[in-house]
Amino acid sequence: MEHAEACLLLLLFAIGVAVAQQRVAPSPSEPTPTAKQQSNGSDKVSFFRSQNQKGDPIRSTAYPVAASTPTATPEGGTALYKQYAKDGSVCTLIRTDALLTFSYVDKIKEKTETDIFLPNEVTVSGHCHLEDSSLLTMRWKSYILNWFFMKTPGGERWYLDKMEVKFNTSEKKFEHYPKPGRAVKMSTPAKVGLFPTPVGKAYECLEEETIQLEGSKDISASILLRDLKIQPFIFKGDDFGPEFICQPGAKSFRDERAPLAVGTTLAVVTLLTVSGYGVYRYIKIKKVQYDNVE
Repeated sequence: MEHAEACLLLLLFAIGVAVAQQRVAPSPSEPTPTAKQQSNGSDKVSFFRSQNQKGDPIRSTAYPVAASTPTATPEGGTALYKQYAKDGSVCTLIRTDALLTFSYVDKIKEKTETDIFLPNEVTVSGHCHLEDSSLLTMRWKSYILNWFFMKTPGGERWYLDKMEVKFNTSEKKFEHYPKPGRAVKMSTPAKVGLFPTPVGKAYECLEEETIQLEGSKDISASILLRDLKIQPFIFKGDDFGPEFICQPGAKSFRDERAPLAVGTTLAVVTLLTVSGYGVYRYIKIKKVQYDNVE
């Protein structure tokens, strides 16, 4: 009996230690409202696709280097954006055909929707000198689009930690908004990482994806990304690395730092339980032996 109890306790302890020591890696989850495929045949996708058959060139915009000469591309509406490190090497590449959609109730109490295409030529800034995090900022007019990238603990994968949009309602696109001149900031929900990808590879998804934004009570917003290819933390070469093709249901993952803390706590509790039980058994056995001697 004592042997069985000891085996059971050792098994519990091993489970706790395994949970605590597991490497934190992005686990695929079901698509969330922050990253879901746009349904086929919807009005928004049809509009988006029809508006982007223009044969626009891909333009590379860099910081602090000026924009390079545009090159022809068969993909209408798609643009390539480059971010350069201080030594002049490319550190982040984003290729996409993006559309920002905003909806609100206008001055006459009717629901209004306005669409803003991400221009081919934007000012790119930010930083990419840190090992585990980087920021790419796109600016045009009063609009600012921030891309925040992070690496998982251990540095095996990168992911898009947050997308953030800033703008002013004085823009012509918001001429019917009841509060002109208002500064607005909207972003993706906290603790939801997008596009988890092995470091050194580029996340690629040709399907349209919708990323929901939050942060305003009277404006709803989303970003529609089409023909997306993205890679931060480029440490070798000036082009995309091997493709990591998107998979259904694996476009986002939850922050795993909390489960790691829970696992560590479980391991400590298990250790204390085993130790306490061992002391209890030791005292009990000693008492039984003493009683037998008497």
